[in-house]
Amino acid sequence: MNISIENGRVFVNGKETVNPELIGYAILDAAESSDTLICSYQEIKDLVSKVIETTFEVNDTIDQVIKSIGKTNAA
Repeated sequence: MNISIENGRVFVNGKETVNPELIGYAILDAAESSDTLICSYQEIKDLVSKVIETTFEVNDTIDQVIKSIGKTNAA
């Protein structure tokens, strides 16, 4: 698996990701490799906002699926 940080965005095997675990791995890998991490406050804020937004979308989808399953089982 190839994880890289380019222009404040995280890519896994060439595809952008907002997965918080993969972003964490990318940052740790860059720190261990002694790469210089230079991000503006706005870049960090945008990245964190994107991760949080995606997390809420996933949680909403899971809630909808669980409610749908509950309705199906109750019928």
